[in-house]
Amino acid sequence: MEKKATLNCHILVGLPGSGKTTWAYKQRELMTKGNSYELSTFGLVNKAYNVGIIDMDYLILSGKNHWRWLDNIDPETEELDMERVIRNNTCIDKSVDGVIYIDGLFLTNDAVMDMIKKLVVVGKTWNVKINIIIDQWEEDREKCKINDKMRLYENLRNEDSIHTIDHAPYEQIYIEDIEAMILDGTLEINDISLERHVIEIPEDWQMFLEIKGTPEEASVISGESWCTGGTWGAYNGDGYLEAETPKENEKLTEILTKVAPDIKYLEYLKIEKECSKIVETTEYDYYGGCGHYSHWEIDSKKLYEILKEMGYTKNA
Repeated sequence: MEKKATLNCHILVGLPGSGKTTWAYKQRELMTKGNSYELSTFGLVNKAYNVGIIDMDYLILSGKNHWRWLDNIDPETEELDMERVIRNNTCIDKSVDGVIYIDGLFLTNDAVMDMIKKLVVVGKTWNVKINIIIDQWEEDREKCKINDKMRLYENLRNEDSIHTIDHAPYEQIYIEDIEAMILDGTLEINDISLERHVIEIPEDWQMFLEIKGTPEEASVISGESWCTGGTWGAYNGDGYLEAETPKENEKLTEILTKVAPDIKYLEYLKIEKECSKIVETTEYDYYGGCGHYSHWEIDSKKLYEILKEMGYTKNA
């Protein structure tokens, strides 16, 4: 008998700001490092393509007249069809084992159960085994609000997410009933498990400097850039890039004006020397041009430590 592939489906349960999306992308990064291949009926498949993240909120908020929604609904029920969603929003090869992270507002047992039933249909349609992993984050609304405030990208969802954090009902997910349904055959999934997660909030350095994003995104701040010369190429010729005057470290000035407005000039010079540097890069265009550029980079953690030594963080 032909061995069925397994689709491991992570359902991410947590309020906005819990860290679900950040966690999912980290997991995918860990799983897809290196060139790892697996033999499928279609040849060699890069496992990197068999790990997908589905942003359910993105699909739902796109609007029911938008193509993103229309491409993913069942034309008969006009509801999201998870088989279409997975097929259209990931590169999953159903002939080999795969992993998907389903990121959305699954805040109750009913919402989780509804998604599991949709995934059962996927399993039957694709003839694969379905494993369900429920990843649930703790209910700490204050931590969620801190993280929501520190999002790198402001978007229309922000106000809605604050309202959800404050008012949405939130249930602890229990899988005993689901396990019983698997055992008596009323729910056709291979296995189910539950992982509980704590909410992580930014460290002191990030909170004090008010730098948005994940710790990785906030740890190095890219500042002003300028061209230092080079060449450009195009289908009808080429030429030289004119070097620009080096830019001031305006991003550092902006941060210090906000968090340490009374800083002395000599202190500023010390900080600029020890916390920031000019980084050189080269960019190539399609027609053989080669442009040289420089930009400022600021080490956020080192900046915070020096400000701490200077006494500027005492009242934070």
